[in-house]
Amino acid sequence: MAINYIALEGLDGCGKSTQAQFIADTYGYHLTREPGATNLGKEIRKILLHSTDMNISNDAELLLMLADRAQHLDEVVRPLLQTGKMVVSDRSYLSSLAYQGYGRGINLDHIETLHAPILKNTIPQLVFFIDTPVEVALGRINRDKDRFESLDTTFYKAVREGYLALSATFTNHWVTLDGTLTPQELSQQITNILTQ
Repeated sequence: MAINYIALEGLDGCGKSTQAQFIADTYGYHLTREPGATNLGKEIRKILLHSTDMNISNDAELLLMLADRAQHLDEVVRPLLQTGKMVVSDRSYLSSLAYQGYGRGINLDHIETLHAPILKNTIPQLVFFIDTPVEVALGRINRDKDRFESLDTTFYKAVREGYLALSATFTNHWVTLDGTLTPQELSQQITNILTQ
C-alpha cells in the first residue's frame, strides 16, 4: 500500500521538522504543518505561539488548534490527497491528544469527539514519533522560546508520557524513533522504513 499521508510527532526540539523536510525533499511529499499552513492558520499560530498579552485558557487553546486543523485539512491536506499527491505534515491531530490532552489535562474522549467531524477519517497512514528526553529536546531550542516552549519540564514530561501511551494505541501505523540519534541517523532509519 502506498503511504500518501505521513505525520511527524514529538516534543518541541525533537527534530521532527528536520525529518519532515527530509521526507519532502527526498521522496516528493508536499510539506505542510500544524498550526500555520494556511492564511487563517498563520494568524492562529501567532496567537497560540507568540501571544504575550492574552491569558489563553486550555479550552480556548484546544479550540484554536481545532480551527487551524479544520482549515488545514479542508484547504491543504484533502485537496492534495484527492489529486493523488503525497503529504507529510509536521504535526497532526495527535499533537492535540498529547499536548492538550495529556499536557493540559483535557479529557481525551472530549478531544476525540470534537475532532470527529473535522477529521472525517483523514488521518495519517504513518506516524513517525521522535521520542526524545525532555531535557534533551528543550536544550536544543536555541532561539527565543515561544509560548509552548516556555512551559516547564513537568508539562513536557506529561506530553512525552502521552505520546508513549498513544504509541500503544496506534501500533498499526506508528513508528517510534530515538530522538537522541543524529539527524542523519534518523533520516537513515526513516529511509529504511519508507523503502521496505
